Amino acid sequence: MPDQARESARVLVVVAHPDDESFGCGSVIAEAIARGHTVEVCCASLGEEGEVAAGYDLAGRSLGEVRHGELLAAAAVLGADVLEPLGLRDSGWDGPAAPESICGLDAGELTDRVAAVLAERGPDVVVTLAGDDGHRDHRRLDEAVTAAVLARPGARLYRWCLPNDLMRRWADEMTELRPDTAHLAIELAALGTPAEQVTTVLDASAHVALRWKAIAAHASQTSPYEGLSPELADAFLSADHLIRVV
Repeated sequence: MPDQARESARVLVVVAHPDDESFGCGSVIAEAIARGHTVEVCCASLGEEGEVAAGYDLAGRSLGEVRHGELLAAAAVLGADVLEPLGLRDSGWDGPAAPESICGLDAGELTDRVAAVLAERGPDVVVTLAGDDGHRDHRRLDEAVTAAVLARPGARLYRWCLPNDLMRRWADEMTELRPDTAHLAIELAALGTPAEQVTTVLDASAHVALRWKAIAAHASQTSPYEGLSPELADAFLSADHLIRVV
């Protein structure tokens, strides 16, 4: 991330679903804002295929409508602005992907849509999720963002990632908490990012309380940190791990 001593930078965070910006790189956003940079969030979909949290009442609204509202609220907590979504559908965890979903759209067209946002917003730094949690939308969007940034000299690209050692601990606790979680079907060696691939570790301890507030804004969804031991939840939220691609 740009140093505080440098002049203000434009940071663009590109994510697949509402809540990725908070469950994922929320502290990166908060730290960038604290350093005086501007942050914009571009979300590819409205998260229509998400699973509604137990006991949550949509009150006649579509899940996409609810989740977009949650994105706006969470971004406001973190201090970021939200751009118009890319207009794609959530592909879901598995099964056939709709033609206009993140995984159903032609890969080249998806890259072109991301490239159009880069051309319009002109970011100095781009952040996206590494897709190392196994969600196919995260992987596909990471590929498109990487291709678009590499074709546009001048912008720096970081992937927010999940350390493999923390994901192993997460899997151990989740096996007891929510054994039906889809991520548990993934081979542990492939879940998360090996330590040697992490290039940047951000001390996010100053933003933990703010991060929890942003996470809570996504009330329709079950947080991946819900029910974890305090020690493991703090390990996830007190430091952010990134891969510097460009």
